[in-house]
Amino acid sequence: MDGELGHARTVGRQIWVRGQEDDRREPDRLKRHRQLDPDSADLVWVLVLAARPARVLEIGTGSGVSTIHLADAARRVGARVTTVDRVAHPDVVANLARAGVGDVVDRVVQDAGAFLRGAAREGVDLLFLDAERSEYVGYLPDLLDVLAPGATLVVDNLLRPAPDELTAFVEAVRQHPAMSGVPVDIGHGLYLAVKGVPASGPAQTGP
Repeated sequence: MDGELGHARTVGRQIWVRGQEDDRREPDRLKRHRQLDPDSADLVWVLVLAARPARVLEIGTGSGVSTIHLADAARRVGARVTTVDRVAHPDVVANLARAGVGDVVDRVVQDAGAFLRGAAREGVDLLFLDAERSEYVGYLPDLLDVLAPGATLVVDNLLRPAPDELTAFVEAVRQHPAMSGVPVDIGHGLYLAVKGVPASGPAQTGP
């Protein structure tokens, strides 16, 4: 992306680099950092600026790289971020503070499925999903309920490292009459969808 990253996104990139180094030494996938790659993080940052959501929800905090990008953009449009993870990463509080975005982030340590079941209907304007992919299909009914009309859904890891893990979930989203989405080949692959696309009307004619 063009232009200077700014403090928060620079910190996010530094955390990502350190996490990559740690992950190369960790054979257990479940113990590795869950981190959004820099190109995808930049795109998510731009999406928040463009969509101007009032209410942002992240499922899967990890070490906070994606949270930092969401929160930096959310602050610029007057929004807040709620981020949910089953287990708190040991560095996440320090990472958010170092990036200077902790004041616009509400952290919830809870199972994502339980959180979504108890969340307000149509209470989310942009939802970023980057958690345990095997659980996404189970989230889907409640996830769709919490999305407000016109809300954006962003899902990471569509193409890499294991695209088969998302096939059933993405197909269910595609088949849902309220959702329209597209794959984006950036980073590990993102799936972007919008809830409640207006029906097309007659073509506009000139004066």
